[in-house]
Amino acid sequence: MLLPHRGLANHNRCAVALYDMVPSDRVLQFSSISFDIAIEEIFPALICGAAIVLKNDSFSLQAGEFLQFIEERHVSVLDLPTAFWHELVHQLDASDGIKLPDCLRLVILGGEKASAKVYRVWKKFAGDRVRLINTYGPTEASVIVSAFEPARFPQVALGDSLPLGIPVANAQVVLLDENLTPVADGQAGELHIGGLPLARGYLNHPELTAKKFIPDPFSHDPAARLYKTGDMARYSPDGVLEFQGRVDFQVKIRGFRVEPGEIEAVLHQYPHLAEAVVVSYEHHSGDKSLVAYTVWSPGYAPASPDELRNFLKQRLPEYMVPAAFITMDRLPLTVNGKVDRKALPQPALAPVSSLPSAAPQDEFQARLVGIWQSVLGRKDIGIHDNFFEMGGYSILAARLMHRIGQTLGTTLPLALLFQAPSIAKLSAILQRDGWSRHWSSLVAIQPSGTKPPLFFVHGVGGNVLNLRPLSLRLGADYPLYGLQAQGLDGQQPCLSSLEEMAAHYIKEIRAVQPEGPYFLGGYSLGGVIGYEMAQQLSADGEEVALVALLDTYPGNIKPETHPWFDMLLSPQRLFVELPQSAMDSIRRKIKRGRVNPALKNVLLNNTAAANRYVLRPFDGRVALFRAADKSWRNSGDPYALWTTLAPKLETHVIPGDHRGILYEPRVAQLAERLRTRIDEISASCELAIT
Repeated sequence: MLLPHRGLANHNRCAVALYDMVPSDRVLQFSSISFDIAIEEIFPALICGAAIVLKNDSFSLQAGEFLQFIEERHVSVLDLPTAFWHELVHQLDASDGIKLPDCLRLVILGGEKASAKVYRVWKKFAGDRVRLINTYGPTEASVIVSAFEPARFPQVALGDSLPLGIPVANAQVVLLDENLTPVADGQAGELHIGGLPLARGYLNHPELTAKKFIPDPFSHDPAARLYKTGDMARYSPDGVLEFQGRVDFQVKIRGFRVEPGEIEAVLHQYPHLAEAVVVSYEHHSGDKSLVAYTVWSPGYAPASPDELRNFLKQRLPEYMVPAAFITMDRLPLTVNGKVDRKALPQPALAPVSSLPSAAPQDEFQARLVGIWQSVLGRKDIGIHDNFFEMGGYSILAARLMHRIGQTLGTTLPLALLFQAPSIAKLSAILQRDGWSRHWSSLVAIQPSGTKPPLFFVHGVGGNVLNLRPLSLRLGADYPLYGLQAQGLDGQQPCLSSLEEMAAHYIKEIRAVQPEGPYFLGGYSLGGVIGYEMAQQLSADGEEVALVALLDTYPGNIKPETHPWFDMLLSPQRLFVELPQSAMDSIRRKIKRGRVNPALKNVLLNNTAAANRYVLRPFDGRVALFRAADKSWRNSGDPYALWTTLAPKLETHVIPGDHRGILYEPRVAQLAERLRTRIDEISASCELAIT
């Protein structure tokens, strides 16, 4: 993208005025610096003398901990993705005693359609004290071009979403039909943007630039351009812009742009499928799901939802797989012969299990059904339906287990959903006497397949739910096991050192694979624990084929504190440390009782164990999969010490940031690199044996 300096400078000046920013403000830098919203978080604050608050390793998206972070750092301005704001409000509404910090004065939204229903819930907590501004704008127009503040437009009747608002930042906004003619008042047209914020075009893509940046038909300047956003909008009677969908039906699912036409094209590859249409369906909670409507060739029985889902999973990212499949005799058409998407029947989001939908068998299952219905936003849930296949993902999983835990008066680990992803299985475990005694650190995320199993260790939080996208991308032939921290169940004691953790996890994995060669690894801190497991296995004479470090920092070189000076002349010992700010934050949260007790113990224990751990050289094969986006808190190359520790180190750079490499769309490249190395190393091991 070619954004001129004047467009960004114009945005920054206008943002300071729009948000009434002053030197006393403290702005959270929430977004990755690879997103354009980071511009709005950083530069307006700098030019007005305000402070920028950076996230650290202890930063949490759980509502109570997130708001505690805001309170402790006196953050006054938040610029949040709409999807996260939806989730934050849901958690606020579901929790007791959580309130918005007094220091918070402004919340800015952007990125997706903001639910009016969620806004009404927000008002219960924010009242008139915290300003809320909904913004709109593509990167092609220097971040934002319109804004809507409900408190300043009380006369505007809210529909299902907050309006886009009125033009800001010296933007020219016009609504045109397909002939580039302005539409009548109240009519929908494609939103075109011109004026000072406009980009010059796309770098090295002249054809796309010519297609999207068209000559301005209303200007006498031959160089003037308008950007075709593809978004449909109309002006309400009150003079504010209202979003009316996409020209090309493009939607956002969990923050990812999805073109339903791409999914339809893949579906049409399925044998005997005559027609397919994919649309998005918005739940009452504001979350969205994809729904596929299918018509089959005469004489052929429709494929089951499971068959279609598995077919798509092999060809598309998980977030592009519809949550429901509805078979129809024919698709409704408009008078012009086009598919009438508005006439498609509202989906009931039918069960996705291959087993018959079953009603709850007892009162406890009925309570679980009610919680699942509330979290997933759908009514027809059978006790055999799979949570993840019904559209569940990490944020919803955390919400689900939190609510079930509240009902039971206990703490439930997220990884329990891997073992029991249906109500029938979950209720059987939860109702079993002493179920927590059956706790295992080893979690079978995807146990089937002919390839050697991968054993990946948890990060500092102890959970392994974030490994599921990687499992799906690796494929059905690559077994993946997670190792979660002991103590997450709130019953068993935490292990006090990384050496103890490694020994315990080795004992667990040997129940699945008694002898090597082993493929080990972990995410962040988990990579260090996997590295220690490799040391212990090698010392026992076992072969370690690979240690995969998923964006793992080796820490800083420090001489060991020792009374004898000659120790300083020996090879330096390496300590893995969390930043002191993270330690301080964790201690403050614990002191104020704002962290779940089991998670508190795991976080504190893992942090302390990491600070005490001493890394040693390892002569085996180590692969570092490092994130391309380097954290601002690091100077130089934060991974460089691995080259000293592991002489056989290989490095793979994965696009994205520390967290993003585990999620779509970046996880696809991570999985591809892992598959390639597993296949290559496995083949070399087989050749060595023969």
